[in-house]
Amino acid sequence: MERMHRVSAFVLVPAAGFLLCLASAGAAANEPVKETTTYPHTTQNVFYNADFSRAVTCGSGSAQAQVMYDEDMRVTTWTWYDTKGQIVRQKLHGESRETWYLDSSPGRTLRGAANYEVETLTPGVPLYQGLELWTGVFWHVFGPRGGTIFLDAGLEIIGWRLPQPVVKAVGRHDWLDGRFDGLCAALQE
Repeated sequence: MERMHRVSAFVLVPAAGFLLCLASAGAAANEPVKETTTYPHTTQNVFYNADFSRAVTCGSGSAQAQVMYDEDMRVTTWTWYDTKGQIVRQKLHGESRETWYLDSSPGRTLRGAANYEVETLTPGVPLYQGLELWTGVFWHVFGPRGGTIFLDAGLEIIGWRLPQPVVKAVGRHDWLDGRFDGLCAALQE
């Protein structure tokens, strides 16, 4: 029995090494292209509702104001190509820091942050054109004394060319669900 064990180890170790070399060679042939972009400070971004049909506003009548945000953003994208140079899949990691305010009173601000990943699910289709998996924190706005007042986080499957782009959403999604009351109350305090 001991001799058989030695023979097995003698055969298995080189075989495992050979398989590891094959896996490494395959991975090296299809390494992703990584690009990191840091966007300069952007100001006066209008905050839109989930279907981008209208700007989010707080108040009514003459006291109505648009919700705005300034952000610093960093995006890293990985792109995998086939041997012909066509995109096979893409993955994106985004993170930002935001300052939220109303256009009528830019002195009253709240802080926010985002940290999320997007991965293409439709083979050969670039970001923002096919079916995608979004995970992470998309919008997180903190109250003036701490705590969360607005949060859109979890998992979303989005089909950009579908009549209803959000196929599935799991988690807390104030933005998708149109729950802006807490955000407006904190900005109007």
